This record gives sequence, structure tokens and C-alpha cells, in this order.
Amino acid sequence: MGEQTRFSHPIYGLLPTEVEGFDSLAELALDMRWSWNHATDEVWRRLDPKLWEITHNPWVVLQTVSRDQIERVMADPVFRKNVDGLVQTRRQDMEAPAWFQQNHSQDALTCAAYFSMEFMLSEALPIYSGGLGNVAGDQLKATSELYGGGPELRLKQELLLGIGGWRLLGALGVKPEVCHLNEGHAGFAVLERARSFMEDTEQPFKVALAATRAGNLFTTHTAVAAGFDCFAPALIEQYLGGYAEQQLGIPLHDLLALGRRTRDQRSPHADLGLGPGR
Repeated sequence: MGEQTRFSHPIYGLLPTEVEGFDSLAELALDMRWSWNHATDEVWRRLDPKLWEITHNPWVVLQTVSRDQIERVMADPVFRKNVDGLVQTRRQDMEAPAWFQQNHSQDALTCAAYFSMEFMLSEALPIYSGGLGNVAGDQLKATSELYGGGPELRLKQELLLGIGGWRLLGALGVKPEVCHLNEGHAGFAVLERARSFMEDTEQPFKVALAATRAGNLFTTHTAVAAGFDCFAPALIEQYLGGYAEQQLGIPLHDLLALGRRTRDQRSPHADLGLGPGR
């Protein structure tokens, strides 16, 4: 990490960034590959074996362990050599062409964003909120907390994933040509993508939605009514009324129309999770 990144980002404000080698530890801790590649496990176990055993979360360990302990282990030449080697391997892997680049090097597609609420990397990262297989509630008790809460909480989650997720990509400078939505939970990303297009091109929402639609991909493994969330218009108005009128430039009526399953304007629910992706 460069000096500017390290000292300007608030996430490092309370951490011992001046400790020799701390940057390398932070780089490894923030690399999500630790959730399936366990080459760095011994690093975190060495820093705090009890906390590592409880959390299996490198970033929690690095934030919690004392400055003295970090200095002590980093002073061990064998440990430091191991950390430096892991960092070098990570950087080499990041720079190496991945499968897509190797097999489709001439393709115009350079980036695809995958939005999903139905996956799990590690129990240390409680981001799962539904789905099948390893994220099912009968396998992870903690999952039952992301299942409950009612429609209002669910809507908040989907707004965070869709609108917040697309804005996060923009903040990171990532500009995907394809937005892949897994299930309707991430459907609000389509709205934010259109809004972003409006901002860049000064086009109205209808044009922006049509222009970006070809780059939106939708897949589902739950092709039944129960697989899609429906929200009451009053709830949509509460959380998206201002967004529709002030940022999309459309009335609430038009926003709701995107999510209605039928042309019946009296329908009591709007399937906004699916509608924007149509």
C-alpha cells in the first residue's frame, strides 16, 4: 500500500501503521482469498492463536492484536520472510492473466460485475442472506438472522446490495460492461446503473434504462413466485420516492410500473426486485 492510501483512508486511523511490516499484514488481511486459500492461516495464528481460533477473521485479528505483539512477531526473520513471500505470491497472482484473459484475450468485454445475496465466503463474513447449499439456514445457524426481519429489512438489504453495490464500483473506479444479477434481490442495481448513465450522458431515465439494459444479465434458480420479493407501494414510496423523483427524474407511479407483474395498476404489491431487470 502506498503512503497516500495508507494514511488517508479512515480505516487505518486507529491502527499501528507505522510498525515495520504492518502494510504487508494489512494487504494479506484484506485479500478475500484467505477465505478459501489457507496459506496465510499460520500468520494470524501466530499473532493471536486464541482469537484466530474463535473468529478465523484476519482483519479482526490485525485490528485487535497489540502493537507490541505485531512488532515482536515481525522482528522474527523467519516470520517476516514468510509474510514477504506471501505478499509477493499474492501480487504475482493478481497480475497474472486469469482464465478469461487467457482464453478470450481479444474479447471486447473487460469487466463483469456479479451481484448476489446468496453466497458465502466464510462464517467470519456474515453476508449471506438466503439461498441453497452451504448458505442454507439448516447448515449455518447464523444465517437465520439474515432470513428474518420482515419486508422492510429485506428492502433495506436489497437497496444496499443494488444501489450501494453499483455506487461502490464507481467509487473504486470499476466500470463493468455487464451487470450480472443473481436472483431479483439485486434488481435495484439496474436503477442505479441507469442513474449513473444519466449523470454521464445527461439523458433522461427512459433512454438510460434502454441504453444499459443490453448489459444487464439475470439468472435465477428459483423460477417460482416465492423466489421473488414483493414490496408494498407505500414501502417503496418511503425508501425510493425521493430517489425516483430527484435522481431518476420520474414519478413514483412510473417506478412502481417497472415492478408490477401485471398491467393492473391496482395491484397491491410491486415486484421491484425483478422488475428493473426486465
